[in-house]
Amino acid sequence: MVTEIHRDELKQKLDHPKKSILVEALPADHFRKLHLPGAINVPADQVRTLAPEQLPNKDVEVIVYCAGPACHASREAADQLTAMGYSNVRHYVGGKGEIPTRLCAFGTFLGLSTAKRPTPTFVAKNPDVQRLIASGRKLTWDEQKEEYKKIVQRISPLVGNAGVSIEVFADFNTSAEEMLAQGKEMFSWIPNAYIKYPCIYEGSGPRRCRCSRACG
Repeated sequence: MVTEIHRDELKQKLDHPKKSILVEALPADHFRKLHLPGAINVPADQVRTLAPEQLPNKDVEVIVYCAGPACHASREAADQLTAMGYSNVRHYVGGKGEIPTRLCAFGTFLGLSTAKRPTPTFVAKNPDVQRLIASGRKLTWDEQKEEYKKIVQRISPLVGNAGVSIEVFADFNTSAEEMLAQGKEMFSWIPNAYIKYPCIYEGSGPRRCRCSRACG
């Protein structure tokens, strides 16, 4: 029997990933562009082929997700796993659309809109940052933000009026007020900034606030 899992419970699972296996049921190209941290890829149409190798323990908790409520791939995959004898299959209906982008692993993300969009993931790809991480050093929040700022400021003069879309850092615990404060600071980094807030409920708060101030 497949049981549903909701966002708050999933967050706890992400904090303790060894107790469950997260499975994305979308095709491989979707998985490469964006997936939840720690997830493996078992597309719905390849479950019977890939599951025996990637999910050898049929008693482990398996959490299956896809793009969101309108996508049926995760439900199809979950039903197939149950039919194959997996005893603890969970279905995350909200999918990737409900998760803040900072929690996801992105591929190259430039050129998706008129404004150039350097994501926070670019910080981790910086060679200097990679050397620090390899040495066992972890960046503080202020250091992460400073590295992101440097990337944005390097891109800014190259794109001119096209602008740079700056993505606010957010996770499950970030309030709308904290996002708005971040957005205001990031907007001051360069003269051609566009601020991108997460597409989650809390992320809509800063957008509403900015719109109301602009209209007022």
